[in-house]
Amino acid sequence: MSENKYQELKALLKGEPLETFDVREHVFTQIGHNSNVPNNGNKMKKQKREEFEHDKSIFDKYDGCNRLLIKTAIGKKWAGFFNYDYDASRFANLIYKATWFPSGDIEPIGCVEKYEYVTVYDGRYFRGDTMNSWSTTLNEFVRALGERYVHGWKGRYIPVGYNSWEAFLSDPKSYKKAFPDYITDFMKVVYTVGNFIPVPLAPSFNTCRSRLCHDYWDLTLLAIYRHYEKNDAGNSNGWSGLLSREGVKCWLDGYGSWDAFVEGNFLQDFVDEKTKNGYGMPKPLWTGHFDNPGLPKEGKFEEFFTNAADWITARGEKIAIALVDAHGPAAEQESNVEEGII
Repeated sequence: MSENKYQELKALLKGEPLETFDVREHVFTQIGHNSNVPNNGNKMKKQKREEFEHDKSIFDKYDGCNRLLIKTAIGKKWAGFFNYDYDASRFANLIYKATWFPSGDIEPIGCVEKYEYVTVYDGRYFRGDTMNSWSTTLNEFVRALGERYVHGWKGRYIPVGYNSWEAFLSDPKSYKKAFPDYITDFMKVVYTVGNFIPVPLAPSFNTCRSRLCHDYWDLTLLAIYRHYEKNDAGNSNGWSGLLSREGVKCWLDGYGSWDAFVEGNFLQDFVDEKTKNGYGMPKPLWTGHFDNPGLPKEGKFEEFFTNAADWITARGEKIAIALVDAHGPAAEQESNVEEGII
């Protein structure tokens, strides 16, 4: 990693430890500063501007019940409109380059330097993926248990007056009371580096794997484990097909083994402890998930959110320490390596 990019990364962090840096706050603040939604008299555009300014005010100033959940939903609500994704931000790609691809290059997606980037290494393009997404499980939690927590609850249906779950969850008026602490704790880390990983852009591993497993990272790891250790035995045709496609196969072959894949991607906390025979299987995000690979039911939500938060935090610390070891000035390494501060 060049000294210029290392200094750019340090400047973005502003002294905050890498493993706790909230990319959600950084990117949405950038969107707010750069926003140029037209306000030229066109009614729809004017309404869109007013809607965004309303949500931005909530994002910046709201400090009440379910604050982190509301901010997260606001971010997802506007991601498509402004074409941004936290795991593809320039900040995230600085981490990918520094930690995974030191000789790689960061390029904007679509040749427009704005909010989404890829890292190019050895002629291959890598885009960020959020390993443990919040929306699938949180939306299911609201469908199953929302009557206790939100107004206008209609089971599996989005409440009247809203066109998406993100719009509903981004409105402070939707809530009766605070969601459980285990959800808040997960929301604190969902958009930190411990939950981001660079994956092949062609084919879009992110999009393809999410369709195969409801976007659950433990099921993704299980398929990759079977690919390495069992020659894809136990994998569905969908998984076997995806993992054998040229861009993905080249990525996996580059590691050469399950152990190297785990260590190269800092995934030790997501798998069984290493023994003399190497790393074991991935750990399920909740008990029974590998036997019933669907959505969690009541009694399993806490297990998902707690395990994911703990493993993300531990992985973020590993990434931060590795980055300091590889790139931190010698004078800083001795005092900061344990904290992961750069």
